[in-house]
Amino acid sequence: MLKSSLLTTAAVLTLGGAATAQSIDYESLELVFGEPVTTSATGKPQRASDAPASMTIVSKEEIRRSGATSLPRILKQFAGIDVTQSAAEGYDVFVRGGTTSLNPGLLVLVDGRQVYLDHYGYTDWSGLGIQLDDIQQVEIVKGPNSALFGFNAAVGVVNIVTINPALSERQIVSAAIGPDGEAAVSGVTTFKLNDAAAIRLSAGYRASDEFAGANAEIAAIGGTPAGDPEAASIALDGRFQLADKTELKLETTYSEFDKYAANPSSNGLLFFESETQSYRAQVSHEGFGGLLKVGAYLNELEQSFAGATHEQSVLVVDAQHIFKLGARDSFRVLGEYRQNEFQTIEASDPLVLFDLAGQAGYDAFALGGMWERALTDTLTSTIAVRLDSVELNQDGDIDPISGFLPGDFDQSISEVSYNAGLVWKPTDTDTLRAIAARGAQSPSLIALGVSIAFPSATAPGGVVNLPGDPSIEPSSVSSYELGYVRALNDKMQFAATAFYTDRQDIIQFAGVLPTSVPPQSALVTFSQFQDGDYQTAGLELSLERKEERSNWQLNYTYVDVQEDIPGQTLFGQPALPAAFEGMTPSHRLNAVYGHKIGRLTGDFHLNYTSETQIPLSAGLGQPFSNRDIDQSFNADFRLGYQFNDQLEIFAVGENLFDDENAGRFYTESETRGRIGIRGVF
Repeated sequence: MLKSSLLTTAAVLTLGGAATAQSIDYESLELVFGEPVTTSATGKPQRASDAPASMTIVSKEEIRRSGATSLPRILKQFAGIDVTQSAAEGYDVFVRGGTTSLNPGLLVLVDGRQVYLDHYGYTDWSGLGIQLDDIQQVEIVKGPNSALFGFNAAVGVVNIVTINPALSERQIVSAAIGPDGEAAVSGVTTFKLNDAAAIRLSAGYRASDEFAGANAEIAAIGGTPAGDPEAASIALDGRFQLADKTELKLETTYSEFDKYAANPSSNGLLFFESETQSYRAQVSHEGFGGLLKVGAYLNELEQSFAGATHEQSVLVVDAQHIFKLGARDSFRVLGEYRQNEFQTIEASDPLVLFDLAGQAGYDAFALGGMWERALTDTLTSTIAVRLDSVELNQDGDIDPISGFLPGDFDQSISEVSYNAGLVWKPTDTDTLRAIAARGAQSPSLIALGVSIAFPSATAPGGVVNLPGDPSIEPSSVSSYELGYVRALNDKMQFAATAFYTDRQDIIQFAGVLPTSVPPQSALVTFSQFQDGDYQTAGLELSLERKEERSNWQLNYTYVDVQEDIPGQTLFGQPALPAAFEGMTPSHRLNAVYGHKIGRLTGDFHLNYTSETQIPLSAGLGQPFSNRDIDQSFNADFRLGYQFNDQLEIFAVGENLFDDENAGRFYTESETRGRIGIRGVF
């Protein structure tokens, strides 16, 4: 096919050498082929429609014109994505059903570095460490993709690709204010030190008042609102050309953020105070018959919640080699080492007993490979396999009341994941895709081995223990899908995907009933456990048109969830926080429209989401009751006026219909708005 040959030629000319994700000129390639280009799925440049995964790419222009200050508000516009908002900045993102509090199965990456937090097993969207103006594009990958993207890509991946300072010299500043305590300011600058070195530096701050509904829910259970959301971050990224075919990437980020988020043990709210740092180095070299990447990064987190402060760190060292054998076969081989540690370091409440089991963690080793073969000029197959081997470890004294013995941590886990795909392009306008995949969700570090005892007015002895369980194994996810994409013309595209997902051995939080009581254990114990399964089946439809002055998109998602979770109800009432069937909306409909008239731009997003239901408890051991969430209608907009090529003023409105259910959580959502100014120099 002519375009496939053009892509290969343009990639070589644009890259001028090594085909690294850092050195690709994404904008130039998108202009050539009329659709976004990615390297994340197979390691080599390819059009999004050719990728062996269900992928949607969001451009930096779409991000800017959304008016959002948080990435989940952008992601919710697309088919297959559900977003809940438990508080002003308390977002959770879900892919193809399985909605719960703090999604543990979605892997989020920034240039391939995970920002997923292993201690609880979730992503805090306030702690990405970068600004929205740092982003070149966002790749949304649906379905299990552990073999292609790595650890914990159990239900999907959000891969954030940042601007390459070597390809773009610019300065972007933005500031906005709103009536509900809203304030946001950010700046991004990219510049070259010389022909072989380029830097990107960014920083930002944002704050707002908390939702009145969130504060009311805290007060209703006898709590005192802890504060309003606030976040600040800074990032530094350097690209250095060490030789004609060798590039070094150095990166560091720092962020602080305070906010309410959903509590997975009760579906209530917890106030988190967090601080993160990351450090990364990666060398890319074109040689040895292909492209070799070797790198390492360290993520560090300090987080306080529920009266205790915790530290978690993950060190990852990885290497991959991407090469071709002949004209039709491409390969990727990879190896990875991962060291993960977690420990509770202090408690603000003297009645909280912490560090009962010392430091818990694991060492993980992974080997994987990918083979892509062009079976014919129109049919391509891809298969990827990855083996993860995990060894648990524990360091420090074990208190007898923790319920642990030293031998409990003598555990090892091995998991195989795979992705297999066929992409058939029978004509220049039609693409069919068939995918089968198996992924794994690793237990969080809290689930595996942390033990903290809290005071409880309802427990015998007045204290409850919250231990992990080192015998918990990964939860497996199998998925099958068929997709069809048709280019109706050079500006308009239709897409349809049918999918089925089977999730086994779900890792859950205890609910109403303790998992053990004295004399079986020293204290009343509520530990995480593993039981139950659920299946999802669904359909995604989308129709979009993109032109120079206007664009629009319609998409619809249907999801049916069937679950089998022992002990989910007690005397006809919910007994566990997990309710995947009830919390997942069956129907979601999005309409997005953008138009430009002269210097004025307007962008609008309408959303309909069907009714859901959330089990809610006041705390550990307290009864659950279902909260019904009615269907919601939501509208967001952004209006902008461009004074010149550099300066724009804008106005943003969110939840214009003032629908209290717009956040898809039991806390009442609010209408929010702001005005701002943005400069590009």
